[in-house]
Amino acid sequence: MRAGLQVWDASGRQLLDTDDRTGLVLGFVDTGGVDGSRTVGGPPGQVFFFSLPRGSIQRGGKTARVVVENRTIFWSYHLVGRGEYPVPVRIIYGVR
Repeated sequence: MRAGLQVWDASGRQLLDTDDRTGLVLGFVDTGGVDGSRTVGGPPGQVFFFSLPRGSIQRGGKTARVVVENRTIFWSYHLVGRGEYPVPVRIIYGVR
């Protein structure tokens, strides 16, 4: 019997399958509610991340949009509506 964590993106593409290959968590970064980036060092492999809000996302709170390009994680806040505010996010990252 297979067992593990599986994660898909909004388009239905599988991002993580721990039954297939175990990842190595390398660290985390707290965004502080501002745009930024972090280059991932460590052993070779595909970079993965988990994004966890560190505050309320109710009533206009917006979390960061997070993307990975090569071995760099980028995050940004896109506030477009009146009353919206950035919610700090903890990004846990690693390789698999």
